[in-house]
Amino acid sequence: MSKKNKVLVIGAGISGLAAAKNLNDSGYDVTILEAKDRIGGRLYTDRSLGVPLEVGANWIHDNNPETNPIMKIKEELGLKTHKCSLAGSVASFEVLDKEGNKIEVTNEQLEKIEFRIGIFAYLATYLRPSTNVKELFTFVKKLGLLSFVKDEALFVLLQKIALEQAYDPDKLSLEALFEQEEFANDEAVMGGFDQIAYYFEKELHNKIILNSPIQHIDYTQDKIKVLSSNDIYEADAVIVTASLGVLKKEIIKFTPELPLKKQQSIEKLAWGTLNKVMLKFPHKFWSDKDFIVVANKESKFHAWINEEPVCKQPVIVATISGKNAKELENSSDEEVVQIALNELKAIYGNKVPKLDSYFVSKWSLDPYVFGSYSTYKAGQNNQLLRKNLSNPVNSKLFFAGEATCEKIPGYLQMALQSGLREAENIKKIYPN
Repeated sequence: MSKKNKVLVIGAGISGLAAAKNLNDSGYDVTILEAKDRIGGRLYTDRSLGVPLEVGANWIHDNNPETNPIMKIKEELGLKTHKCSLAGSVASFEVLDKEGNKIEVTNEQLEKIEFRIGIFAYLATYLRPSTNVKELFTFVKKLGLLSFVKDEALFVLLQKIALEQAYDPDKLSLEALFEQEEFANDEAVMGGFDQIAYYFEKELHNKIILNSPIQHIDYTQDKIKVLSSNDIYEADAVIVTASLGVLKKEIIKFTPELPLKKQQSIEKLAWGTLNKVMLKFPHKFWSDKDFIVVANKESKFHAWINEEPVCKQPVIVATISGKNAKELENSSDEEVVQIALNELKAIYGNKVPKLDSYFVSKWSLDPYVFGSYSTYKAGQNNQLLRKNLSNPVNSKLFFAGEATCEKIPGYLQMALQSGLREAENIKKIYPN
């Protein structure tokens, strides 16, 4: 009987889990080394408030099982979901001014805005490729082509884009407007999104080593040597699924150094931050809409997620992205919560009861992630950089994760597909 090819997978996020399952099913000797004390990576469900709440990935985007493998898993497991719409419609949104008064935004207005912004975005892509999203909005507004809506509505739309990309509009490439597919049918998983991660874990649990942060990968010899905090491993091939944030921090040392193009990709690709403040109250005092958006430039939190339809408890989640998210990480959890409460009181007044419990995420301070997900920086070829990041090195080192996806990075299903992509690459080079 021939000896099985040995593959080490760095990271038990969804890309690492998907790659490992694929290879394990094909007869490879697979081991997953995970720095954290849990699987899932940025697919992270917290239950400290007594209900499952998503600290990281929040929704299944694109509910077509033919194009989204996560939908297939959801159907196989029989998971219940709450359907909502993050894009293409305002039906799921309530837009408020700083005093809590409703601002009317129709689907017709939204379509007109997106059409006019889209035309100028295409022109700018050819005439001035360095144009960022904020500049584009400002330019089109100056032309008077957006005068049919209130400034507050435009502000909300700009913040919505920034929030989706976990990045500031004045740094965001126009690619974000083109490549972000309009997923009209999003679904939140009831009972916890981490059930998707445990779908993989049930077949791999004896192959996952937790609490094993990687320090060094030496690929100078035929066998790759991987040094973790507690052991040394050898393998024929290694799949690196560490976050772009970890790669940027050079937490993992490589011998020899990674190729220059890969180093440049790691350095140049944009890395966003999105944080959440989860607030549980004795009762619900907000709208039944899935999302409440506040058009107040002075606010820290512009978008709120109504979690009550998903967790069946009175929970509302404040979201914040980009530089504001990083700045707020310097404050204590109690201070962050107080800011969120003050903004709720400015909108809802004495309707806001005493807070029951809370959870505050600080992804940039996570020593095994250092942020949320990759995005599009203005003035550079993001697609080429991602391609260079994904390229294998010496047919030994393979790279997966959402940041390695040339199109539509940042999404969970793309991370999953990147893991499957690299598993197939390994099977071609190291057939069993």
